[in-house]
Amino acid sequence: MKRVIGIAVALLFSPTVYAIECGDPSPFGSDAEQYLAEVEKQSLTNDEQHDIRRLFTQLEGDWSGSGVSITCKTENGEEKATEEDLEIRSTYEQIGENRLTEINELEFLSNQNIRSEKYTLHLQEGFLSNSSNVDHSTIGFVNVQDKELVYVYKTNIKAVTGGRVVIDTYTQYTLSITSMTAKVRYYANGVVSGWRVYTLKKR
Repeated sequence: MKRVIGIAVALLFSPTVYAIECGDPSPFGSDAEQYLAEVEKQSLTNDEQHDIRRLFTQLEGDWSGSGVSITCKTENGEEKATEEDLEIRSTYEQIGENRLTEINELEFLSNQNIRSEKYTLHLQEGFLSNSSNVDHSTIGFVNVQDKELVYVYKTNIKAVTGGRVVIDTYTQYTLSITSMTAKVRYYANGVVSGWRVYTLKKR
């Protein structure tokens, strides 16, 4: 199962297969309780840990750029995509070798709404974690290559209408000599609920 999911996630982020539509299924399936239980932390080899530390170092600094954000909404029983242009300012701070904090300021140009986000990644005990306690991490897939990091994590939130919603977040960073491209996909209870694509340059 883990290998199948890994292949599916790798294909999702392939440059030639990035086409995506609202309502597309998650490779983790559609049963929220079932696929939440299937989160299995992925241990990393020494080489993979070395590559992640190197990417942390390369990401450190201040970045800015632009991109697009897509939100999926259901109208009259049909999934529709709403597109918004973004301007983004990001700061990545590496703390020691094994911790990276990302702070994003996103400006949605259609209404000049500004949103701030903060994420922290930890490399500890042979795992990539989104918690200072690796036992509480919800990262279930990691793929690292030269100049590229892909990881998937889960969030379990309370729905406005009651019940729970499980969000899979697929994140990919690809670095070049002068810029970085980030692709982020969101799946709510097993189907696409939105995505972002943006390109940043160091300030």
